[in-house]
Amino acid sequence: MNNSLKFNAPLFFIGIGGSGMRPLACSAKHFGYEVFGSDSNISTRNIEGFKKLGIRVFDDQDEKNLRGIKSVIISSAIPEHNVELRHARKLGIPVYHRSEFLHKLSKDKNQIAISGTHGKTTSSSILTYLLDRLGFDPNAILGGEMVYNNSSFRTGSGEHFIIEADESDGSFLNYRPSISLLTNIDVDHLDHYQNENNLNLAFNQFLNNTKPEGSKVVGVNNQKEDMFFQNLCPPKLSFGTLKNCDLFINSIKQLEGFQSFKIHWKKKTYPVQLSSLGKHNALNCTGALACLLTMGIPLEKAIPYLKDFPGTSRRLTIIYDQENTSIIDDYAHNPGKIRASIEATRSSWPKCDLTVIFEPHRYSRIATLYDSFTESFKYAQRVFVAPIFSAGEKINPLISVSTLSEEIQKRSKAETFIYKNPEQVFKIRNLSAKHVILVVGAGDSSKISLKLKRFLIDQRPPKTKEVLAFRSTATKEVSLEI
Repeated sequence: MNNSLKFNAPLFFIGIGGSGMRPLACSAKHFGYEVFGSDSNISTRNIEGFKKLGIRVFDDQDEKNLRGIKSVIISSAIPEHNVELRHARKLGIPVYHRSEFLHKLSKDKNQIAISGTHGKTTSSSILTYLLDRLGFDPNAILGGEMVYNNSSFRTGSGEHFIIEADESDGSFLNYRPSISLLTNIDVDHLDHYQNENNLNLAFNQFLNNTKPEGSKVVGVNNQKEDMFFQNLCPPKLSFGTLKNCDLFINSIKQLEGFQSFKIHWKKKTYPVQLSSLGKHNALNCTGALACLLTMGIPLEKAIPYLKDFPGTSRRLTIIYDQENTSIIDDYAHNPGKIRASIEATRSSWPKCDLTVIFEPHRYSRIATLYDSFTESFKYAQRVFVAPIFSAGEKINPLISVSTLSEEIQKRSKAETFIYKNPEQVFKIRNLSAKHVILVVGAGDSSKISLKLKRFLIDQRPPKTKEVLAFRSTATKEVSLEI
C-alpha cells in the first residue's frame, strides 16, 4: 500500500488516547506514517505504548504542538473551540474526521464494516480472530481490546480490513465497505438522531453504502429487523433466531465458562462451542461466520476455532473467580446490552446470588432511554447504582443516582442501593449461594471491578494473597486499563 498518495504527513491526532483514536494512530504508524498526538487525559499505560511505537504524545493541548504538521485527525468528541483544532483550521491544515481517515486508509483493501446497536466490538473481534487463525493475516481497527492479541488493532499483509463502524454520531456513513454487517437494530443515540425513524434510516443508508458487488449481512431476531432485511436489495444474508433466516440458530445452552448452540445453513446443521457466554454472543459469532460465507469460506473450516476464542476485553470478562465468588466486568452501557449481560450471567449461574453494579453513562442517554434503563435489571437480586459518568456532558438536575435507584427498584423489582465502596457490596449478600457480581458501564466501571477484586484479595490470610492474585490473573483476568 503506497500511503504517501493518501495523506500528507506528519499526522497529528487530537485526543489520541481515545478508544477510537488510539488504534487508528497506531495503525497509521504501522503503515509508515509519522504520527504525533495530544491528550490532556491520557493514562501512563497508553503513553508508554505510544513511546514503544515511536509516537510522540503531548499531555497538553497547545498551538505549538502543530509545528510541521501536515494533516490533523479528530473524533466527534473534539469541539470546534479546541485550541489545536482552531489553530489547524487557521493555518489551513487539512482536518479529517477519524472515520474519513480510516476509510481512506482502508479503502484499497477488502473493507468489512461492522455496525449495529449491540455487539460491534465482539463481532469484529471474532471475525478478526477467525481470519487470523485461517491464515488470512487481516487488518482490523476496533473500539475495544481483543484478548487474543491484547490490542484494539491488528496490522497484516492480507486483503481484509475489519472496521468497527460506530453509529453514535452518524460518521459510519463515511465507509464504502465490500461487506457490511449490521448486528441488530435497537434504540440508542437519540441525542444525535432525535427519533427512532432517523436512526433506522441511518442503518439503512449504512447497508446501502456497500459496494454494488459486495454483500450485506444482517441480524434478524424480531419482526422489525425481518422487515428491515426484506426491504434490502441483494446480495444479502440474514442470521438469527427466526426460522426464515439464512443462518438460523437454536438449541442455545449456557454452561459455566462456555455455551453451545446449533447453526442451520442450507439444510445442514453445524454444532458450535463458544467460550464466550450469552445468547447475544452466539449471535455475534454467527454474524462473523456469515461474513466468512460471503468470502467463500465454509463454516466447517472456521467453527473448530471458536471453542478457543478468548473473548473481548470488558465483555463479560471474569476478572475474579475463587471459592464462592465471581466478579464479571462488562462494557454494557445501554438498556439492551445491560439486559443481555444480566440474562447471560443468570443463564450461566442460574442458582447464584446476582449483584449488579451499574455505572450510568451520559445524562443524555439516561434521559432519552430512562424507562428502558430502569426496567433492565429484572433478573438481578440487587443493584448498586454508582455515580453517573457524564463523559463531559453538563449535569442534568432532573437525573440523579438516588432517583435512578428508586425507579429501578420500582420497575425491575430488584433491591437497590447507592454504591459507596466494596465493603458495602459484600455485606449485603446471600451467604448460602454463589455470589456473582456483574459490573456494567462504559466509563470508570472497570476501576470499580478492580477495587472489588483487590478488596477480596486483601481479606485473605497473608500467605494466600499472592497465590490468589496469581490464580485470578493467570486463569481468567484480562488486562484492564486503570
